[in-house]
Amino acid sequence: MDQAGIRKLCDDMSRLIPEAHAEPAGEHLVHTEGYRMINAMSWGTSLLAVIVGVLGVTNTMLMSVFERQQEIAILLALGWRRSRIVRMILLESALLGLLVESSGSAWASSVFS
Repeated sequence: MDQAGIRKLCDDMSRLIPEAHAEPAGEHLVHTEGYRMINAMSWGTSLLAVIVGVLGVTNTMLMSVFERQQEIAILLALGWRRSRIVRMILLESALLGLLVESSGSAWASSVFS
């Protein structure tokens, strides 16, 4: 039975039995406190995962810059502008983030499907 049929059945039941109120279970569950709590906790967990991921990429890129100070100094001596070096490092961090995101998504879809 489709959603419209279920809704019509609930309306018919409520009309036939005035002291009762019928509604689809899915609509009832969405309005419960437990559902809202679980929903808030899942958003909180997702936010925490994003923050940890951002901090991980930031830490990796900062360590990369500190470890590559001599290389950066050589590039500056060769005439590279600071903006070009910054773009190079930001591109590396974006590619690293994309690689981690895609491999994590592939792993999660293989494990949880």
